[in-house]
Amino acid sequence: MLFVRPLALCASAALLLPVAGHAARPLVTEDAGVLAPRDCELEGFGGRQREETTEVTAGAQIGCGVGFGTQATLAFTRGQETEEPSTRAVSLGLKTALPWWKDGPAEWAIAMTLGHERRVGGETAELTANVVLVATGKFSETLTWHANLGWLNSRPTRVTTTTWNLAGEAAVSSLVDLTAEFYGDDRQRPWLAAGIRFNGGKQWSLNAACGAQPTEPHARQFTAGVKFAF
Repeated sequence: MLFVRPLALCASAALLLPVAGHAARPLVTEDAGVLAPRDCELEGFGGRQREETTEVTAGAQIGCGVGFGTQATLAFTRGQETEEPSTRAVSLGLKTALPWWKDGPAEWAIAMTLGHERRVGGETAELTANVVLVATGKFSETLTWHANLGWLNSRPTRVTTTTWNLAGEAAVSSLVDLTAEFYGDDRQRPWLAAGIRFNGGKQWSLNAACGAQPTEPHARQFTAGVKFAF
């Protein structure tokens, strides 16, 4: 969901070029939390999106706290579309906590990502720059909300897109979280998605989600992943 292609913009960016750090997968939406210095997370993820064609993706992402309220993220992804050469992408992200309204109802952060994507055998690379303003708050001890407003610039097409995300997380138990989100941009139809996260303690978790565009044609997406913290 980060570059201009026939597939929905937001869905492709979530699969191919992750932003500085999701609000813990399976959410596409970013959260305002930042890793502590020297704390790291390693994630493996994959997905399948179907509309007129089918695209399968797989990748890995590592993020670490670097101090000063900031974390850095590096991600590599490979995508394969039906009867097309594979696409390879790399992205570098930073997320910084913002000291706004410390006693207010939300935490704030800004996430920035630079991405590079090239189709195998292709002559032109796709370069992207993404900036997202992030807010995270709590309705209760077990219910958390996230909101994003972002801008994505793509080269060489010189297209700038406004993106938005709304998401909620419910802690059903110490082991299971349920997620729901609604996201889109000013150029494509919005997406609805629901997911589940299994927490195996502080060191690892598993996740899966399904998403769809509610209007015709009904594009669908499935993602799954695993995360290790160290």
